[in-house]
Amino acid sequence: MDALEIALLFVAAALFAVFVFLKAARTDRDDGGNGSVHGFEGDAEGGGDGGGD
Repeated sequence: MDALEIALLFVAAALFAVFVFLKAARTDRDDGGNGSVHGFEGDAEGGGDGGGD
């Protein structure tokens, strides 16, 4: 039962991470601009202002 609980927690955490990842990508896409992709990469790595040239 403990292994099953750990597996369920892992799946829930993975789904949450995917949801946050997609939400951040959609937000940057809505902002538009030339540097939106660079800004998203900065957020994924734990920092960065976003933007670009």
